[in-house]
Amino acid sequence: KIKSLKEKNPQSDPDLYDTLSDVQNMTSDKIHEQSWDKWDSKNLKLIIETLKTILYEIYVLPEERKDRSSKIQKLRENVFGAKKTEK
Repeated sequence: KIKSLKEKNPQSDPDLYDTLSDVQNMTSDKIHEQSWDKWDSKNLKLIIETLKTILYEIYVLPEERKDRSSKIQKLRENVFGAKKTEK
C-alpha cells in the first residue's frame, strides 16, 4: 500500500514514503508496545513527523494550490474580463 501511495503522489518527496515503509517494517512485529525498544522518543518523533508531512502533502497542499489558483483566476477576470484567461 505504501508503494502505491508513493506512485499516486509523485509530487511528494519519495524519501517520505521510503521512511514510512521503514517504519512499517519496524512496527510489523507482533509484540507488545511496552516491550518494543523502538518506542523511544527519537523513533516516535520520526514516525509522527513522517506521517504528518505525508498527510499534509496529500491533503492540505493540493487544496491550498487549488485555492491560490482560484484566487489568481478571479483576479485575472477582474483585470482582463471573464472570457480572457489565455495569454
